[in-house]
Amino acid sequence: MRVTLHLTSRCNLRCNYCYAECGILGQSPKTADMSAETARKGIDLALRRSGKRAHVVFFGGEPALRLGLVSEAATYARAEARRIGKTVTFEISTNGTLIGEDFLALVRRFGLLVAVSLDGPKEVHDVHRKAADGRGSFDLIDGNLDPLFRVAPWTIASSVATPETVGSLSNSARFLFDRGFRIVMTSLDHSAKWGPRDLRRLKRELGHMAALYERLTRQGRKFYLSCMDGAIRSHVRGASSASTECGAGVDHLSVAPSGKLFPCVQFVNHPEGERWALGDVDGGLSEQRAHRVVPGLAVSNSACSGCALSPRCASGCPCANLAASGDPGKVSPLQCASQRLAIPSADRVAARLYKKRDRHFIHKQYNRLYPAALCIEDALLEKEVKDAANR
Repeated sequence: MRVTLHLTSRCNLRCNYCYAECGILGQSPKTADMSAETARKGIDLALRRSGKRAHVVFFGGEPALRLGLVSEAATYARAEARRIGKTVTFEISTNGTLIGEDFLALVRRFGLLVAVSLDGPKEVHDVHRKAADGRGSFDLIDGNLDPLFRVAPWTIASSVATPETVGSLSNSARFLFDRGFRIVMTSLDHSAKWGPRDLRRLKRELGHMAALYERLTRQGRKFYLSCMDGAIRSHVRGASSASTECGAGVDHLSVAPSGKLFPCVQFVNHPEGERWALGDVDGGLSEQRAHRVVPGLAVSNSACSGCALSPRCASGCPCANLAASGDPGKVSPLQCASQRLAIPSADRVAARLYKKRDRHFIHKQYNRLYPAALCIEDALLEKEVKDAANR
């Protein structure tokens, strides 16, 4: 079970494509911030509905504005999970501008998986991700990355491409890997207007992304590039559509600052969000509302009938579809077009690497213990570094 706690609707940035309606930094906490009680109830809900493991995501707005609540909620979740014989893991999604010693201390203490919103180099990132005074935010983030990588080497770069920046998609991914990220999650701004010229540029860039993927793999780099790895794994491991994988409204719930429950993050601040509310932390998940709402999150089979890529396609993402059309069950034309470009590009590079029997590629895609092996390697490397420093 995955629960996302929207700790605040406040943010210190004003990214112009953000789907969260973030309030002014000084906005009243009574209307903008989640209470500690609501956070605890959200965690209780996650632990009740989970099997042996629950995953708690700290989200916003900008959750680094509520580090005290992050600490309190994580401490409570860990104690409760231990008491009932379960485990809990944590993640925080941040714009990266407020990463200081207090933030890093929480990462160390709770093993937080960190996702930083960074679109690429300064000239790309600053196009959309701006501070309240209108200046770009890249410089506010870049100086925080090296200390973060030292305590969280598998920090995620969450990168968004728009029609204005899609021509730099592959260069941005290359920059992020060179900057020290090992995981780069790319996505498209589904609320923007994309034209034929933009899609042609996207096709070109996905070809460059495939070349980047092949080069990094042959270098023996340990990395994850979502637009390539996701498509490759959907073939190798038989993954189904995103609408099934994400579990929106079933295995994944978002808790608004008010305590209301929603299927996923983009529903929380949607103008018509009440249509998809599933209850609240006081009364719990309403089975009646869930039976009415959750089926509407899935794309109907008829919408994609006859498409050979349908079993592997991510066009069932309800958040992407909601942003594009206002209907989570209606396939986004952009998502459909991008998947028709991305999957063949990924398949071609995978075929080349498999044909050459590249051992790094084979190990990564066909060994299900690969993530555990990476953790062991990191632990051994960290021990070697510490031992060398103590000699």
